[in-house]
Amino acid sequence: MTTINQIKSFIKKYNIENELKKSFSNLLIMNDCEDLNIKDKNIEIDKNNIQYVKTTLGFHLFKTSILKNNEKIGYYALEYDENFEIIDDYFINKTVISSGIL
Repeated sequence: MTTINQIKSFIKKYNIENELKKSFSNLLIMNDCEDLNIKDKNIEIDKNNIQYVKTTLGFHLFKTSILKNNEKIGYYALEYDENFEIIDDYFINKTVISSGIL
């Protein structure tokens, strides 16, 4: 079981806030709006609200809301392996969720 203090320690030690910002920014640069299923790139992440999930494989998932005009439109997450190396990222928006694709 992972405690709140351990999660806060992970976020600080591995600079999760900056990693989320950097990775999200790169995602927006490397993909067009159609790829991301969004109307425009005037979106941001809520770096002040990072959630932690330990996956069934024992990996570490840090996720935060994607915001457009201060409204939550989905979430962005980074997944780390047991050595805290990034293994994947996820960009999920409500359009995809509500369409039944996921």
